[in-house]
Amino acid sequence: MEEMKEEMMAQEVENEAAEAENFDAGQLAEKAKLADEYLTRLQRLQADFDNFRRRSQKEREELSDTVCETVICKFLPVIDNLERAIITAKNTSGDAQIIAGIEMILRQMEDVLGKLNVTAINAVGEPFDPQKHEAVMQVNDDSHADDTVIEEFQKGYQLKQRVIRPSMVKVVKN
Repeated sequence: MEEMKEEMMAQEVENEAAEAENFDAGQLAEKAKLADEYLTRLQRLQADFDNFRRRSQKEREELSDTVCETVICKFLPVIDNLERAIITAKNTSGDAQIIAGIEMILRQMEDVLGKLNVTAINAVGEPFDPQKHEAVMQVNDDSHADDTVIEEFQKGYQLKQRVIRPSMVKVVKN
């Protein structure tokens, strides 16, 4: 009985050895080609996923900027009115404490805008730039160069590097 078991085991070992010999180079090449195809597919999927992730991040940032711009544009008239209130109060000898309070509120608003990457556009003394300025008046003035902004009627603002409201200005045209 043990001899039969040994013979059967020996027969199995011989069969496995024969199968291993029958596994030829063609089959090995076929398996290698299949492995390369799987690797290529995996690399493409990884690249597609990375592109998707970058595109999604960019879209989220753009959406955030758009929402931020919309909200900020609603507050800009409030800032304009605070600035006008300060000028009017100073010109009419208004209460110094009220003026100081309004100035403090205005500074807080400007600090918040700064934290949101919103900056005022410098206009007076700068060359006219139609991307940043909206000319509402033109005057002859030999003391300034042509196309120079000499007065600002309303401040303009940028969110990051994008203009969200152009400055309303007076420009020299000689």
